[in-house]
Amino acid sequence: GQEIDSLPEIIHKCAEAAEWKARWKGWRTPISVNGPRRRGIGAALGMHVSGYSPSSAIVKMNQDGGATVLTGAVEIGQGYGTIVAQIAAETLGLRYEDVNVVLADTAAAPAARGNVGTMGTSSAARAVQLAAEDARKKLFELAAGRLKASPDQLEAKDRQIWIKGTDSRIPIADICLTNWQVTGSANNPPGSSIRDEKTGRVIRAYAVACTITEVEVDVETGKIEVLKITSGHDCGRAINPIMVENQIDLGLVMANGWVHTEEYVIDPKTGVVLNPNLLDYKLTTFLDMPQSKDVIKIVAERPCAWGPYGAKGFSETAVTAEGPAIVNAIYNATGVRIYSGFLSAANVLKALKQQPFAE
Repeated sequence: GQEIDSLPEIIHKCAEAAEWKARWKGWRTPISVNGPRRRGIGAALGMHVSGYSPSSAIVKMNQDGGATVLTGAVEIGQGYGTIVAQIAAETLGLRYEDVNVVLADTAAAPAARGNVGTMGTSSAARAVQLAAEDARKKLFELAAGRLKASPDQLEAKDRQIWIKGTDSRIPIADICLTNWQVTGSANNPPGSSIRDEKTGRVIRAYAVACTITEVEVDVETGKIEVLKITSGHDCGRAINPIMVENQIDLGLVMANGWVHTEEYVIDPKTGVVLNPNLLDYKLTTFLDMPQSKDVIKIVAERPCAWGPYGAKGFSETAVTAEGPAIVNAIYNATGVRIYSGFLSAANVLKALKQQPFAE
């Protein structure tokens, strides 16, 4: 589907941004050699499902013309509450600041699966859009008599309800104040109902990624330095482009840490974790990442059939491709292939000794 169609676009854009043609010299042929330091480049592809689950939402119009969104999904720091407010405002013809969001309060908000499995946007936020559309439909029905028009002739924008193509309008606040309570609600349709028009098959939403890394390996010490990361992603539609870039940054930092600095040391005899604290279990820091100018983020927007306004979850996808891209770059630099284990200096040096690299 559209997800797979976007992959060639992402690959080509990443290759261009990473200067692949100029940097790539061939397998087992490093970009450069400076004494014991060998520089290589590697690429990898990743994919992660953009989950879809049952979710509900309520959009309650307030008497000042604003709206309150009630959603059962959780804000865990990635900006779910922000995009929900954006989606409701866009649907209702309001401004972002007109929308208040109540998150994951089980005493008030309807049920939702939550923000897991890259489904916050594709599932819970989709239910918010549908609930906002339900509230908008009711506003149009109430405004139709006042404007002497049918509901299908109306549109909502700039905090007002307009007869399309005319100057006739009425403030949304007027409708809300004179009709006391206008509330929209919605449940997501079942996933089995979202089908491809041509084949009739159920559509599954996936996010795809391409990551290209450039690394330097010191063959005397085994130390690896990640010098440059170029990462491309398909998020369907970027509801909030700044947060999309932030999510890519987060995924890249996490992936670098998982393969590069964050190692569990376990006693093989007892099973006891020997580094159970944040001093010995080394979380990634700024010093472990390339400079900001050398972290290039690319977004391809191919609206999908699942999420609100064509958006879909993609955050976890950023984690999938960086590790393989780093080990491919190590192979390019040294001719040594590392299939498992952790990329600590000791483990890399051990691999280099077991598989002598080409001089």
